[in-house]
Amino acid sequence: RGLFHLATPALPPIIAALVRKDEWGTLDAGGGGKNYVGQTDEEADESPTYQFESLDTPWTDIEALAGNAAAKTAFRAAFSSPALAPFKAPRAALLELRDKIESMLDILKETEQVLPLYNSETLNLLRERYKDTLGELKLGDSTKSFLKIDKMLDHLEYDDTYNRAVPPTEASNRAALPVEAGKIMDTVVPLCRALSDAQNALDVAWRSSEDGHDNKGVPFLHKLRWDLLVASGVDLGEEKTHKAKHDYLYGEDGGKPCLRTRFYFTHNSHLQNLLIALSRPNGRKDRSTNIANTPVERAVFARLGFLAHFVIQLIRKRSTGDLRVTCHLRQSDGAEKIHLFDLPLQEVDAWFNDLLKSVPDPSLATTSETSQSPP
Repeated sequence: RGLFHLATPALPPIIAALVRKDEWGTLDAGGGGKNYVGQTDEEADESPTYQFESLDTPWTDIEALAGNAAAKTAFRAAFSSPALAPFKAPRAALLELRDKIESMLDILKETEQVLPLYNSETLNLLRERYKDTLGELKLGDSTKSFLKIDKMLDHLEYDDTYNRAVPPTEASNRAALPVEAGKIMDTVVPLCRALSDAQNALDVAWRSSEDGHDNKGVPFLHKLRWDLLVASGVDLGEEKTHKAKHDYLYGEDGGKPCLRTRFYFTHNSHLQNLLIALSRPNGRKDRSTNIANTPVERAVFARLGFLAHFVIQLIRKRSTGDLRVTCHLRQSDGAEKIHLFDLPLQEVDAWFNDLLKSVPDPSLATTSETSQSPP
């Protein structure tokens, strides 16, 4: 419900289909479509990750964990940023972040609230949000505080966007953070953002490596490949009604072109895993294991923000019937569009099929388990 109350043009005006979750925890598009089993938060927390000796390890030494050149470039850009450059190791930066946030909470504690904050939140609730997160992360005390730093960034970016200032039209209905707290936000938001960028580069580098290799992002390709093939008119033995409509619209006497839309919600970690899968070396000649020479390889190490968009479109040239697949990414709702690829459908299908060779189809596994379960 809250998603549709966002004051942003990021959402499309028409949503043709939404994904529901069934009793098996699979995302089902309905109408006989393939399913996708997503990774739970608990599974994500248990996933292996990179390790470094302590939070006092210099950034330059941690950089070696980044592996390939693209990851090292992203990591170096983060710790060399103006906000993070004064700190030679993670611990000092995390402790500075903790001290600044605690100072901000002290200011808010002394502030008398007259009007509510954004979405009717009180200052007490806002303080509790930060206190809970500080208690969970224990900034500067363990490596976990660096691995999970994005949890703090979520709060900071939210308040910087919605509670830092109030539009004139809403000044009589809600309050903004005190000026002194806003000045602290000027420091802590870029610092926390740089720490998150550094952590993300290391995390993606690990999951892209042989040691950290997993197929968590690949199963979703089953669904995307199925959507593309059905939209192209291929008879997969499913969705007979749509096949009949397709034949009518694109036959010799075809009428207006039809538009199939599939709109999926998922966690950013799943989208990041999908980008990792697409960036891995395969049979395509334009791929390299050492240099980020494609848009996908360059985009994979970027931290995804709120409402990141991953769009795949099938385009038919009516004069020739040729089919091409275009793909673009927005790292957040207000970010610029990044074009990832524009290829013939046949090449994309072969590419996806190659990635899926060793990955079981989760929908088939679910069907098999269901059929074998006792009545």
